[in-house]
Amino acid sequence: MSEAAFGVLGSTIKLFTGGYYDVKNPRAEDVRIDDIAHVLSNICRFGGHIPRYYSVAEHSIECYRKACLECQPWDVRRACLLHDAAEAYIGDVVKPLKVLLDPIYGPIEDANELAIATAFDVDFASTKDQWKRIDRELLIAERYAIFGNDGDKWTDEDQVQPYRFTPNFYSPAQARDVFRECFDVLESR
Repeated sequence: MSEAAFGVLGSTIKLFTGGYYDVKNPRAEDVRIDDIAHVLSNICRFGGHIPRYYSVAEHSIECYRKACLECQPWDVRRACLLHDAAEAYIGDVVKPLKVLLDPIYGPIEDANELAIATAFDVDFASTKDQWKRIDRELLIAERYAIFGNDGDKWTDEDQVQPYRFTPNFYSPAQARDVFRECFDVLESR
């Protein structure tokens, strides 16, 4: 046995809801919204390098809310809420490292996103322009709301429309519950 393989069961992870999920060969039938809501609420944005806890779940909630404020179609709202759902299974990677790992990480992320898209009938591809714009506008809004203005410009930040919001800084339990409520609204449509 290799040192790297110690403590694993193939390419699977143990899930919050029980059972296992294969990150190398993901299947839609293994995707659970309760796993996604729980895990995203426990992952801190910006690699944790922020003064207050702000979760990926809260970021996703805010993307969904922005799509609602813009009266975006339901498929865009669904994509906004679930655009980072793969992180519940493969973890969050800070953007500079994700760019470096793209030849390896990209296909794994794509396969997991496909399983999620299939499980929840999300069309990430045809709605990409809308949800990606919202995600980017929120990223820059989060940057200023959480870090303030340090005088540095992030790549292409001036290419997005300014957006102001105030983070709620939900606890993980609050973020999980609100994320699940948003999902339930989408499912009731």
